[in-house]
Amino acid sequence: MAAQVDVKNYFKIVIKGASNKWEELADELGFDDNEIGVIRDLKRDDDRRCKEMLTRWRNRKGRDATLQVLKKALIDIDQAMVAQSLNGESGIPVPPESGTAVPPGSGADVPSSSGAGVLLGSGADVPLGSGAGPKRTILLVNDEYGTSKGGVSTINYQAGQMLSAANATVYATALWVPKRDQEAADRDGVMLIGPDLLGKKDEPTLDWLTYYHGVHYPNLPKHVDCIIGHAPITNTAARNIWEQRYPLADLMSFNHVLPEDTEYYKGGRKPMEAWKKEEDILDKVNNALAAFSVGKRIYDHFDTMYKADKKPRSHYIFLPKPSEIFMDTNVSPGGEQKVVLCIGRVRKVEKLKGHDLAAESMGQAVKEVKNARLRVRGINEDDWEASKKILEKNLNSPDLNPTLLPYGTQEDIRKDMMTAHLVLMPSRSEPFGLVGLEAIAAGIPVLISNQTGLAEMIMDLIKQKKINDEHRHVIVATSVNDSDRAGDVKRWAERIVDILKYSDSAFKKAARFKRELVESRYWEESHRTFLQACGIST
Repeated sequence: MAAQVDVKNYFKIVIKGASNKWEELADELGFDDNEIGVIRDLKRDDDRRCKEMLTRWRNRKGRDATLQVLKKALIDIDQAMVAQSLNGESGIPVPPESGTAVPPGSGADVPSSSGAGVLLGSGADVPLGSGAGPKRTILLVNDEYGTSKGGVSTINYQAGQMLSAANATVYATALWVPKRDQEAADRDGVMLIGPDLLGKKDEPTLDWLTYYHGVHYPNLPKHVDCIIGHAPITNTAARNIWEQRYPLADLMSFNHVLPEDTEYYKGGRKPMEAWKKEEDILDKVNNALAAFSVGKRIYDHFDTMYKADKKPRSHYIFLPKPSEIFMDTNVSPGGEQKVVLCIGRVRKVEKLKGHDLAAESMGQAVKEVKNARLRVRGINEDDWEASKKILEKNLNSPDLNPTLLPYGTQEDIRKDMMTAHLVLMPSRSEPFGLVGLEAIAAGIPVLISNQTGLAEMIMDLIKQKKINDEHRHVIVATSVNDSDRAGDVKRWAERIVDILKYSDSAFKKAARFKRELVESRYWEESHRTFLQACGIST
């Protein structure tokens, strides 16, 4: 196949012959009214506006910004003479009518790696499979594609992988696009869309995506079948984009939090604001096609909330699959220093995440395991000093100084786990608990609070006889409001000591837990339901 000609080479001809029709051309090339308005305000004459529009089109479409597509758009706005002049011919073949495929070998400039035809309809070009209908186009609305922010980002990342593997066309928004995230999206077959900075030096904020998407995200796809947001981070953005740009698409949302429970531990007026957050989540999902609640704990909560007026048309449970990076990891015992790992922000959420309980328990455990070490991953640089003081106050031990580590990627956390002997998740309220799940998947010993959605899932799997009853011992009874603080510390400290003292045995149990969890394939039914809700047959 001949190399594709860069369509940019023809922009001067288009600008000279059709700049007075640039708005009509923009509409044919997939720009919406908001995008056209931004370009109109940005440039002071039609030539510059036409150039800006064509440049944006080329940049966002990449190899799909072909000469053939540009010619057809010009013909559709009655600029056939300009279209003919693009290759100097007196008469070029008119592109096929909408709904027909461009036959291979016809001379049409359509890039293809598989030899499949391309359907030229009113929306984006849709590759044709062998007898399959058009692909579903899905837009994931989130502030990042990577996993540095934990649970919400990890679920969004998994959704992108699942949808792309199921042959959907997947776009994903992000406020910033670091190299590692772009590389991950490229591997997953996901088209990542960052903001148009418009020359601004300001750091992108969630408002850009939520309220100013028409300005900062002009390059969203022309056609979308399904839009997916995440409560409480991007559910408002997803709904706004749906209402303002894709009203015929399906709207769906993931539920990640339980404001009624988690806000209780944040102090100040936060508990008073919990109900407002609940109401906002209900507002944003009202009349949506579907909501997916991550884990049974969240599902049960929202199943009750949806008994009132505001609700989606369907509600399903979603069970996360452990990330491949952890399932492909095998952690082993060894090393004289016994490292205990906690993951998650400390300042302002030490009660919620149980960091105070972990620190006090470690202060007791180190009296028996002298070579123990506490590491905490997920500390913001601005919170480092305050977090250190919180941990040291609860440790109350001259024999143990905590190591504080910044936020990290899944790769960073995997490396942490490979050098650790135990992972703690002592949350007083945790809607699910992906960190604990990924530790189990890596084969490292874990201790998990019974106040977590993950603990509930483990007990359900035991009841279903999908995993062995011995794995209930990773769950530690924990009071929700410090009513049994001394008992909590005693229970956690005893379990920590037992695992660190008998590390080889603990790792053997962890290896069995990993094997049984993965073999259970507990996630498959919920993932199949998710794909079907997105309009993808499985």
